[in-house]
Amino acid sequence: MNNTKIYIIPILIAVGLLASYFNVEQNAAENRRPVPTEFVEKKLRRKDFKNDRKEYIKQMHRSHPETDWQEMDRHTRQEKSEKVRHELESRLQNGELNRSELNRVSTANRNITGEWNERGSNNLAGRIRTAEIDFENGLIYCASSGGNIWRGSIEGENWESMNDYMQVKGISFLRLIDAEGVSRLVIGSNDVFYYSDSDGLILNPASGLEDVNTIKRYALLGTDIYALVKEWDDEDNRNETKLYRSTDFGVSFQHFVSFDSHNGFNSIEMPDHFDLWTDRYFGGDVYIVNDNSFYRVTTHDVELISTFDSNSSGEVLLTGGMGMNSPFFYVLYGSDIYFSSNGGNTWVNRGESPSSWWFMVNSFGSSNINSDVVAIGGMEAFRSTNSGNSWQVINDWWAYYDDPVNDLHADIPEIRFFLDEEFN
Repeated sequence: MNNTKIYIIPILIAVGLLASYFNVEQNAAENRRPVPTEFVEKKLRRKDFKNDRKEYIKQMHRSHPETDWQEMDRHTRQEKSEKVRHELESRLQNGELNRSELNRVSTANRNITGEWNERGSNNLAGRIRTAEIDFENGLIYCASSGGNIWRGSIEGENWESMNDYMQVKGISFLRLIDAEGVSRLVIGSNDVFYYSDSDGLILNPASGLEDVNTIKRYALLGTDIYALVKEWDDEDNRNETKLYRSTDFGVSFQHFVSFDSHNGFNSIEMPDHFDLWTDRYFGGDVYIVNDNSFYRVTTHDVELISTFDSNSSGEVLLTGGMGMNSPFFYVLYGSDIYFSSNGGNTWVNRGESPSSWWFMVNSFGSSNINSDVVAIGGMEAFRSTNSGNSWQVINDWWAYYDDPVNDLHADIPEIRFFLDEEFN
């Protein structure tokens, strides 16, 4: 238990820094120093720069009011990505596909060739949204906000981009799985799901999710992958929250259940009021929280386990792990945190979250095996070692600039705990 490691995925320099151990003494939140003025001004200038850049790009694409240039751009990118994917598949079938040769290009109608290598910015950090660790082969996989999947050694060296030919924006789910003897990389974003059996060289889109508007969360249990989505319901003529399931390791998805009035749910609630979780390392069931109601996914439906008293309102997040005899869970509902140590049968209110907001859907996470350890990330990361009774800030966000190797940057996209092959 004492060897549990936590990996927090913040904004990092070119995906180099990944893991941070929770073993540094920090000041309690109520004793924190005020933010240095120069850092406040720097952050404000950065926001102004981003807003000015967005306005500049908008002016570059001035068009007829009925012309959606962003949709045109998305469609063009998709067409080009599909063309490259088909070419890569053809080369793979002919035994001509080699990652080391992918950066070699030639220009049309000219006898000129050249090699292009990804270098990235020389002065800007890159945000990592989620990560996966292959302990057996000593590799780390990272998904960046730029839409790339990166792979490097577990020491943080030799990074390479695995999908330069296309972007996958909004990735929140990244797993390396054994699909009946095939090493498969599965990638889930907020509106599309991909799988790759070619070490990331070719990303294949899953079928069955084409009509989905947004996807909040994925969960993997055995051969099944679940997706919690928002989708238009033609019968009820409204958007509804639904659960999709894949039983073939992400190749295709099928509708599993709709969380609507026909099944006893509030018909107007969107995925923000739901969340999904299952234990990665010990199996068991898939669990769903809807506001203050807690469910288990069964073979063909969902069944209610419990409800908990709450005056909260707003979005919900669910995380958990495996205790000695049963799973434990944490629910962030609005601004309050709730804890269950007995499989979701009873709950206690741990009070307000130490962070007034959370950054991304993966910014709330607990230990896999220690029910006392939980953390949340907003602008800064906070941890609790007594099941949410009290919290400590990991470091002030501005401390990063003086010690980027050891301190976390502002804004915490993911808090993820991993167990290695020896369950440490």
